[in-house]
Amino acid sequence: MTLHEVLAKIETGSLPRVLFVHGPETHWHDQIYRALKKRNSEDTLAEFNWSVFHGSKDFDLGPLLAELGVVAWGDGHKIVVLRDAELIPAAKMDELVSWIEQNPDSNSVTIFSNKVDKRLKYVKTLRQIGIEIDC
Repeated sequence: MTLHEVLAKIETGSLPRVLFVHGPETHWHDQIYRALKKRNSEDTLAEFNWSVFHGSKDFDLGPLLAELGVVAWGDGHKIVVLRDAELIPAAKMDELVSWIEQNPDSNSVTIFSNKVDKRLKYVKTLRQIGIEIDC
């Protein structure tokens, strides 16, 4: 799927359950982030249906998994964003992606990573279960 197709899907279609955005072209990252934010702003309960997390080496998965599992407020869609995913250790990312894979009814999640090692298990799984945008 191209960047323009993904942007159109975010704006007017159903939200992808998993969107995996990676690569050094941060302008594309920003376009997708803005499209998600705009989509969320159209929701009457936008502030409750938007969560952003930033990766770090000591990232705690608990709050992120809770947001992925909670029911969206009102008629809207819960959008969960994980930025800087490359900073999270691979073992924790494996755990996160495994949870996403085992919970197909979870909320929409977009994972942004500036760089990825395509040999890692979680990257291979994300590429299978989600829409991948290689920037």
